[in-house]
Amino acid sequence: MTQHVAGVVTAITICLGLSGCGSKPDDTKSAPDVPAAEAGGSTPTGTEKAKSPAPPAGEPTKPLFDWTQLSAPGDVTEQVRGNLRHGTLDLIVAKIVLTPSVQLVKAEIDPKSLVLTIRVDAPDQVVRFEGMAGALGHYSPQGAQVRPVSIPRDPHSERFQRKGVLMIGVRHPHPERVQVALNRPPATPRFEVPKPTRPDPSQYKPFPGQPEDPKPPKIDPLLPEPGSGYTPRSEVFSQLAAAVSYQYTMPGRDTTKWSKEFWRKHAVQAGAKYPDPGVQKYASAILARAKADAALDPASLRAELLNKAEDLGRRTLGYGTLKGYEPGVAGGPDRPVFASGNEPDPSAQAEAQRIRRIAQMGDAELRDWAIRQRDQNGFEDLLFGNGVTNNREDQYKNLVTDAYKALAAEAKKAAGPASKTPLVKLTRPDSSRFTLRNTSGRTLTDVWLSTNWAFTRSEKANEFGRGNGMFLFIPVWKSNEDVALTLIPREPSVLQTVVSLYAREATFENDRFTLPDPKNPNLK
Repeated sequence: MTQHVAGVVTAITICLGLSGCGSKPDDTKSAPDVPAAEAGGSTPTGTEKAKSPAPPAGEPTKPLFDWTQLSAPGDVTEQVRGNLRHGTLDLIVAKIVLTPSVQLVKAEIDPKSLVLTIRVDAPDQVVRFEGMAGALGHYSPQGAQVRPVSIPRDPHSERFQRKGVLMIGVRHPHPERVQVALNRPPATPRFEVPKPTRPDPSQYKPFPGQPEDPKPPKIDPLLPEPGSGYTPRSEVFSQLAAAVSYQYTMPGRDTTKWSKEFWRKHAVQAGAKYPDPGVQKYASAILARAKADAALDPASLRAELLNKAEDLGRRTLGYGTLKGYEPGVAGGPDRPVFASGNEPDPSAQAEAQRIRRIAQMGDAELRDWAIRQRDQNGFEDLLFGNGVTNNREDQYKNLVTDAYKALAAEAKKAAGPASKTPLVKLTRPDSSRFTLRNTSGRTLTDVWLSTNWAFTRSEKANEFGRGNGMFLFIPVWKSNEDVALTLIPREPSVLQTVVSLYAREATFENDRFTLPDPKNPNLK
């Protein structure tokens, strides 16, 4: 399940189940070595590669600050910043060639290295490192995850495609000096304020009539906190709608960090409480299966398998049992071969060997094997089962399908009066970005959006039955607040969609939108 980001503009990413659906490549990955020419200059040759730019003739230069001679750790930002000459930061044992958009923010000596904090103020910047082979660090780009940075060779150029902050260390040539300084005891002992000892609450019993401390309000993991002002019309409805919503936006919390297991767990728990027979049937089956899987004992299972293998190994063929066929005489038809009695059963012995190999698995592997066996539907399950599949993935899909039907019916029944004007506006600022805006002029609560999407090359197409049905639940949707969607079409196309909105305050059904591709406005 895709997650959601809340705010004035809330980002929701949706990738339709169309062939060719994909995503843009991550531009925060570590770039390969970049030649010096890509940093804005010509490619140096020969001995010019290892040289830094020389100062103009006759210009006075200050002596370089030699941080390697210090034995005390601490901040040396201003001193190191004075070593910046014509875009090259000279660190005595190494050099870093910066661009005008790359600045040194902080330099600090620690027990083993000089830690540099460098800010990249513009995208697509190339920084050259000399004498720093083997150095490690990390880069924090804006709007993306932190990535590691390593200097594999000397020299090395690193491209930073996004703005961000780089932290990297230059190894101290004499780390033992700093270590000795750290281990040296201070001149005067440090004064420490003694911490008060907290009393043991178990030693104090309240006297009769003593008021108890108010308990903090319980925070629902799926719904906005009580301080947000949101009060659900029906708690079981809101919990299940939030858990199975194709996308979910909740004010005050970043739902994009929640895992797939988190959503499934709360969907099943909410489904078990929701008053619908179909939803409760699948939720109860999933909970019972999870309880049975958690109770699996690998040792008992292994002993059971070994006993079964032992029984199969002792199985014999009775007198007259068909064993197989042998070639006929002089090219004649094959002749059947019958057992003479009390002979080992080859097929049973082969099965016993297979079971013994399974019993030799480790505990975790054996447990996974047993769970996979439970996912299968046997002939008896199909013939005498209760209509609930044993496959856990299919169980959850059936739960969500039944939940959609029940929630849509309840949302439509409990929604406010029909509005004479549309309540939502859908725009397409980019080929793959869409924006839903609350245009009702007021805050809507318990919003259930039923949408049907279809991409077509014709603006005149109105067949939405072939589209992709999708349901969105928004607990609180303020006036003029945007919900951003990302839909990646298989090819440049026109978007056709129908949106029906059911909220506690108002209803508007079958609002149709036709949105051409902004990059292909003439596409028909």
